[in-house]
Amino acid sequence: MLVAMRILPALLVASCLSTVALAVFASTQSPRPGPLVVAGGGGTTDDIAASVLRLGGGAEARMVLVPWASENPDAGAESLEFWRGKGASKAEVVSEDALEAARQLEGAAIIWMGGGDQKVLVDKLRAKGLDAVVARRHKQGAVVGGTSAGAAAQSKAMILGGDSADLEVAKNGGTALGEGLHLLEDAIVDQHFLKRRRFARLLSAVLDNPSLVGIGVDERTAAIVHAGAIEVVGEGQVLVVDAREAKVERCEPGARHAATGMRLDLLRAGSRLRIDGRKE
Repeated sequence: MLVAMRILPALLVASCLSTVALAVFASTQSPRPGPLVVAGGGGTTDDIAASVLRLGGGAEARMVLVPWASENPDAGAESLEFWRGKGASKAEVVSEDALEAARQLEGAAIIWMGGGDQKVLVDKLRAKGLDAVVARRHKQGAVVGGTSAGAAAQSKAMILGGDSADLEVAKNGGTALGEGLHLLEDAIVDQHFLKRRRFARLLSAVLDNPSLVGIGVDERTAAIVHAGAIEVVGEGQVLVVDAREAKVERCEPGARHAATGMRLDLLRAGSRLRIDGRKE
């Protein structure tokens, strides 16, 4: 009986210590990266807007709008009017002041980047030191999304704007690439995809970089990338080009690409596809 009485307090202490250890372990775990919303431009539909707000925590979520890809001086005001109309009561336009902008972004549950020229957007964020803030907030769980240029900018290898790409032939070096925001480390995004017939443009980029998955998002459509998978919302389609296990023949710069064993997946609203190699 005496032995049992001595053992009981020891067990209680051990149990308490175990509970504390589990709580400390859980509190020190890094949060999961937040969803990325990759919208193809041509208009943000009601279901895309609703998905963005739902993922960010609802209409009361703090939302920061970054219109810097556009040359239109009213782009910020127009974006604010749009999102307020969709119910985003705490949406605000990012400040031109770097310190104030950093403060806004640090407190944002949703960061949304508008259309225009993705290189202009990334260059301005980088010049103000805000690219690192956006990346950090994504890693901390914030929703980061964008339409058109704001979608393309999310890639590590970013397709540059303009008409320099060959839209007729998939060839070595046929698509000019720059450095994006590194939010999508293992993918290349193209936007306005089917509407502007950009298949050869994305195919060239992927075959030049076969370790990266190509995501071509059509207008009025969004690919939501989260936890290694893509889910589609909107009216159009998303084409996924995967050459990671393909045999890509070597060729000289400017020569036509050749590859066998590629995988192409065509998705529509409600479709889901893993792109991290794991099965559902």
